Amino acid sequence: MRNTFLTISSAALLAGTSLAQSDYNGPSSLLFVMDNTVELNSTYVGDGAVVSDDAVLYYSPGGMPFALPYCDYGTWCAFFGDDDNDAQYGDSTAGSIDALWVPLSVTNAPASFFDVYFSMSSDIDVGGFLGTAVTDGDIIKLSNNGTTTSVETLISQAQIITAANSTSSNVDVDGFTVDPATNDFYFSFTAGVNVNGTTLQDGGIMRIPGSALTFTGNVVTAVTAGSAEIVITEAELDVMFINAGYTGVNDICAIEIDPTGGTFTSTVTNLTMPHFWLANDDDLDEGFCSTKDNPTNNTAGVIPSVNGVPLFGPNSLGLKGGFQFAFGHPWALAFQPQNTSGLTPMHLDSFPVYAPTTPATFNVDVTGATPNAFVAYFLDLEVLGAPGLFPSRFPISPIGPIPAPGWNEFYPNIPSLGLLLVQADPEGFGTQPISIPAGFPGLGAKMQCADLTTLTLSAPILLSWN
Repeated sequence: MRNTFLTISSAALLAGTSLAQSDYNGPSSLLFVMDNTVELNSTYVGDGAVVSDDAVLYYSPGGMPFALPYCDYGTWCAFFGDDDNDAQYGDSTAGSIDALWVPLSVTNAPASFFDVYFSMSSDIDVGGFLGTAVTDGDIIKLSNNGTTTSVETLISQAQIITAANSTSSNVDVDGFTVDPATNDFYFSFTAGVNVNGTTLQDGGIMRIPGSALTFTGNVVTAVTAGSAEIVITEAELDVMFINAGYTGVNDICAIEIDPTGGTFTSTVTNLTMPHFWLANDDDLDEGFCSTKDNPTNNTAGVIPSVNGVPLFGPNSLGLKGGFQFAFGHPWALAFQPQNTSGLTPMHLDSFPVYAPTTPATFNVDVTGATPNAFVAYFLDLEVLGAPGLFPSRFPISPIGPIPAPGWNEFYPNIPSLGLLLVQADPEGFGTQPISIPAGFPGLGAKMQCADLTTLTLSAPILLSWN
């Protein structure tokens, strides 16, 4: 059965663009991940403006003053719980996000995070909320069917191995995107992968043709064995990155279809594919490379731009720079050809999320609130003494719609044990200290906040202590 939710006319990508040299002009939103901890390009300099490599951020070049996070490390502690079954609730094994993709059928921007497909940089074991393993080769998204929340797997590591007829047992996806015109799936990996007897280096790209994928709803249920193909090699991409002004290719860690359109044919594989925006795993390569021609020499490899902003360096992504370390480089990318809706994702976090002793104070920061408006912090306690537990939650759908990009589940109880009002500053930041007295072993605090102006619901956070 051919999947229909992925298929949308590629003309939607080209609307309002300039097709030359990957200079995109028009509605745009970027979702991305960085490989290092970074600071938002805000005047506010507190912990709320610092996000780690576990975060997914959102930015509209030329349309926002600074990037905003959807989620960060504390979000994964809340969502997955004790995913490694070790009775420690502040050490989620989820790790960083190393692939992102948003279907073109998602028209609200920024997208709800429950509409974002992603891959984790490490396996999630059988403890915690899922109770089943998610591998670093799976492409997943958070799911809410109105009754329960779960994880939906678009395509699994096992299916990728089957499509590649691969002898590789661990296929860690590093980059992923879908061609909206053909439903072809494109992948890069963190290490070499055997594809039909040939090694794809971690700087090359593999394709599973859409014709080789069988869907039930939005999930791949079968793949044609041996259908995968190496479409472009690391050596070819190395030349393109150097032509764009970078140092070459170590590992392709982000893939997105170039929104200015067009196709090109590999001179090595003789296969045709859409133009891409790509990122390389090298801290000196602080931006993206398009496979389109560079106007200086009419040879493939150029830094793309969005609305006149070249996608290179911290400012192009709404960031100030690295926090205590080098800025690093983009680690994942998804593009939406829509402008912002006026609402922004709200993020709740604390540094740290775990205290080894009590009494302890957690400074819980919110970002993305309506400037100068009030935000309600909801807090409840959760029993966390035994291994493999997770915070209870319920889908928000039964009590009414939450404006995108609000989080689609609610963690505290109704009524909640604690409710605090905090006024955001002129940039939408706020902070609230939460003091935990001595004692209370085996408990944790689950929190979320709501913007009282927009009713947007933040990502959750789980605080834990001994």
